[in-house]
Amino acid sequence: PQPHRLRPLNHPHGISHLGAPFLAYVLNLYPEDAEARLGGGLSGFAEPGEQAFHDLIAHTVELMNVPNGWPDGPPSELVRRLGWIDMDREQSHANLFRLATGGDLPTVSHEFDDVEAALAAIAIDYFPLTLLPTSPDQLFPGKPLIGRARLEALEAALRAANDPLLTLFANGNEDELAYYTSSGLGYGPLWTFRVGECALATAEQLIRVFGNPDPAAFIDRVLRNLNVMRTLCTESNADVPALITYENVVLPPGLTLRGPRNGLLRAATERDPRPPVASAPTMVLETTCTVSLSIDRMPPPADSDFWLGVSELRAESLLVSLAGLLATASQEQRGMPLQRGTRIFDPFQPYVGWFLSTPGAPWLAFPPDQLTDLEEWLMRLAEHYHPSIRVAVNRCISSFSERPDSDDALIDLVIALENLFLTRGPKLRQRMATALGNLLADSPESREAIEATARAVYDARSDLVHGEELADTTLSHPRADAERLVLDALKVLFKERPELVPDRHARARLGRTRAE
Repeated sequence: PQPHRLRPLNHPHGISHLGAPFLAYVLNLYPEDAEARLGGGLSGFAEPGEQAFHDLIAHTVELMNVPNGWPDGPPSELVRRLGWIDMDREQSHANLFRLATGGDLPTVSHEFDDVEAALAAIAIDYFPLTLLPTSPDQLFPGKPLIGRARLEALEAALRAANDPLLTLFANGNEDELAYYTSSGLGYGPLWTFRVGECALATAEQLIRVFGNPDPAAFIDRVLRNLNVMRTLCTESNADVPALITYENVVLPPGLTLRGPRNGLLRAATERDPRPPVASAPTMVLETTCTVSLSIDRMPPPADSDFWLGVSELRAESLLVSLAGLLATASQEQRGMPLQRGTRIFDPFQPYVGWFLSTPGAPWLAFPPDQLTDLEEWLMRLAEHYHPSIRVAVNRCISSFSERPDSDDALIDLVIALENLFLTRGPKLRQRMATALGNLLADSPESREAIEATARAVYDARSDLVHGEELADTTLSHPRADAERLVLDALKVLFKERPELVPDRHARARLGRTRAE
């Protein structure tokens, strides 16, 4: 049929916050037609689509103008009121439009248990809101909307099944119960709305990041979140997706590199999370993280295994930066990815993430002929890394990324060398120099030169920390020598002497003098 003649839009404000994917779903249209209609390339939809189009816009504006109704805030939040539930017809407003224009809603599999079926019904209500556009500065989409009847059905199913999640419910013990997960904050007793909120919100974030706006995929992700929460309640640990975002290094679009633990390093897209008003990331590590659950009034101590999974993720995120440094160590401009954010998709913590908005160094398009080197260093570092050199890795990274002042960078770099070779007690200066000479030199002459450079670097650091000033010239500053010593030592340890990385005492023995 021929499209209906275009009629003026009486409420243009409402349409700007809906977007083509949402319109296509709720009005049962072809996505390309919705795109063309919004872009002016289509004069109107075939009826009843055009009438439904105008009715939807008018209804959207009406909902946006309801006073004191949650959600509240900017228009991008107000349009989420299309997820409100019509209590008489037991459908969200958005899904009522889809049904009215001949569309079908997803069906719930008979293979689901009763709790899964109740949560899937909530996901079907909510799915259209996952198609609404979000602002580039909106780190997390708004909180989910869930109808009271759906919540009552979910709670009844949870209690009838004696579901593991009930472990976190108050059950008359409100003042005693608190729980923590290792990815974020702690909470008091769980309640039914938060079960649904956690499962929905984390699923929405995942499908927005990974670009799979399909109702079946969304429902599946919601139910997987439910089962992650159940696993945490029964086993105290579960693996969840995680993203680490970086700036400073640009990978070619479409190219992927292997990361630690079968992770994936890729170019960033506009879907990747970033904090408000911060620059967009340029590279992303897709990986997983083991999160832990603790039920107690206080979180576990910092040195307990509870934090192990998150600690491993943080270490891996630094190894990506170190791999870039080592792959470009001989270049004038080194290609070190600068970490800018961490997002762990723990369904118990849907609104928690760590992001840095400080500007980094100028972007560097990673040399195409060195991409293989970058991947090889990633694999080598991931295979042989050991926590005993954590301080060395941290200080090496911070000297390049956080220390514009050469004096500060020099102090970090010497700390890294001390951590590598456990130079403590008497003769620190000579022990560090001897260790570097034994590790790096290939002849007596080069050993003597390396040891002399190491002693000069150590002396300069000692002068700084004891209040003396170095010569005020960049050309003579020992920072460059310290950088070369640290990078060369790390390259040899991980490439030629990986057996030394986990063996702190063997590394210390490198610093023994001939007299010892």
